[in-house]
Amino acid sequence: MSETAARTGTATRVTVEARATGDSLRALSGVVQVYLREIAGLPGEDPRAARIRLAIVEAVTHVIRHGYAGRESGPVTLSLECKGDRLKCVLSDHADRFNPFDRRRSHGLVMDTVRHRYDPAAGNELTMTTRLGG
Repeated sequence: MSETAARTGTATRVTVEARATGDSLRALSGVVQVYLREIAGLPGEDPRAARIRLAIVEAVTHVIRHGYAGRESGPVTLSLECKGDRLKCVLSDHADRFNPFDRRRSHGLVMDTVRHRYDPAAGNELTMTTRLGG
């Protein structure tokens, strides 16, 4: 797993790339938890932090189970960016065309926007944003 962090102005972005596996899922979940606590200022016991983390982890889970189904797992990249009271999460992979939220749309209750795009050369990109304030 590789990780980069950048702070630009008032935004802080962390990007992590890993193989789409169960072990990586646990590591990515930990990265999200630490990011929400340390950068976004949401403590682990905050119900909003738990819901945001669940939405992100479920999206990664769907990529692992369905996007790479029947083929060797490939890379998954998770980018988290906090700017003011907004959190942006971008999940990208090189799996077959697959929108993790086609199967379950419940995360619209947690995330303000959920957008998926697919490019045959670049793969899938899922962008989710939410306001961090109550």
